[in-house]
Amino acid sequence: MRLASTRTAVLLVLIAAALATRADGALTDGDALLQRAAAASGEPWRYHVRSILEGAQNGRLSQTQIDEEGWRVLSRRCSGAVCSGTIVDALLRRSWLFSYNGTPVAQTVPLDPQLPTVRAIASYAFTSREFRREGGRVEPLPRGRLEGRTIAPFAVTAPGGATLVALLDPQTALLTAVADGRHVLYEYRKNERVGPLVLPMNVRLPDGSAETYERRDVVPEPLATPAGPAVTFDPRAPSGRLLGRTVPRFACRIGIVETRCALDTGASGLAMSLDLADRLHLNPVGRIRLRGLGALESGIVRAGDLDLGTMRVAPALYAILPDVGGFGADVVIGADVIAKAVIRLDSPHATIRFEPPDSATSGTVVPLTLDGFTPAVPITLRTLPCELAVDTGDAAAIDLSETFAKAHPGLFTPTERRAIVGIGGRATQAIGQVDVTFAGRAFRDVPIGATDVPGGSSADRIGAGFLSRFVLYLDYARARMSVQTLR
Repeated sequence: MRLASTRTAVLLVLIAAALATRADGALTDGDALLQRAAAASGEPWRYHVRSILEGAQNGRLSQTQIDEEGWRVLSRRCSGAVCSGTIVDALLRRSWLFSYNGTPVAQTVPLDPQLPTVRAIASYAFTSREFRREGGRVEPLPRGRLEGRTIAPFAVTAPGGATLVALLDPQTALLTAVADGRHVLYEYRKNERVGPLVLPMNVRLPDGSAETYERRDVVPEPLATPAGPAVTFDPRAPSGRLLGRTVPRFACRIGIVETRCALDTGASGLAMSLDLADRLHLNPVGRIRLRGLGALESGIVRAGDLDLGTMRVAPALYAILPDVGGFGADVVIGADVIAKAVIRLDSPHATIRFEPPDSATSGTVVPLTLDGFTPAVPITLRTLPCELAVDTGDAAAIDLSETFAKAHPGLFTPTERRAIVGIGGRATQAIGQVDVTFAGRAFRDVPIGATDVPGGSSADRIGAGFLSRFVLYLDYARARMSVQTLR
């Protein structure tokens, strides 16, 4: 974000020149100011701080709760009883997403290198001796002016992070802003006492918007991250039998009700049909906005134990899908269950088995990229290397967006067109064939389609029509899929 020229001009003169240490061993001006900053702020990095923001989401009142402790930040956005959010550990440089059941799904995309340093500055951890002992660097810079005020800048580099500039007010010793050397990224305003701490109640963000906290508190209990519904495994139970040839469907049970489940790696959470919710006499506990070919508003219900044969899932939340019948099942198994197991999907022998995390796998290992709830894998279409989402809930083989197909003309020649129906909408699909290289093997004349969604978009993905020729091990925890080729 490019801010006012006065701010930019001030920051352009902030060069990395450390103040000299006095020969008598006394504290430099920079060291003394850092000590004052730690004392004035109350050392927030040592506490669990909870902040509440009120707002609106899809036209409904929502609340965002941000929990911070040391290097960890948990951000949870809730609309009624339905919550989703992110977990970031800046020291480990890792992040997780969770949907309405709270199961953390580890992300494989690199964490923005600015985040560890922003966290170190915002929590005042950079003022501590531990920060430097753990590999962080802090260098005082020549003082300047920002919006008419004197500022004391420090170049801060967190372990594994980028170098940013922390701007302190030399009078109060409190944090004023964070800059990237040319532009102000965050500004901190309206400091108030919160228990033993002094914290800003208003933060201006890089996009120019501002967060004003309704409430900030120091929480006595340590920060606990969500874990999702509890699961247990029964190694003596037989594998489930797959029903059908493409989308993996199998018998399962909720409470005492026998039903059918479908494994859908394209889904972020558990879902059930409206018919099953009625049979179970379930009442909505919240609302959620779902996306597929389009978007729709639906209800959320809470149901009892889900028995998947070798795995049992404790009571959990389920989104209601009015058009789930297209799966040929009444329950959709999404990422909040898949992330808790190693799933052996043996389509050639029509079996499925849910095994504990860290279970042994076999076959060619294909890395999973997780930038969201749906994994993606490397694949070559003709001579084009690309990365496509893995979507076992899609009966197609290779399903591209119209945008992707237009960006790569000549990838395949359409031989027919057909109408398709998905969550929240309808679309038209052009069908053809393409040669594919996947998991070290070449496959000729694989069915491929390009989907045109009126007024919307679709993902580029590998569907069950192609994946059903393999024995697969899905292992989100280790970000990999093992592939055995039997035909």
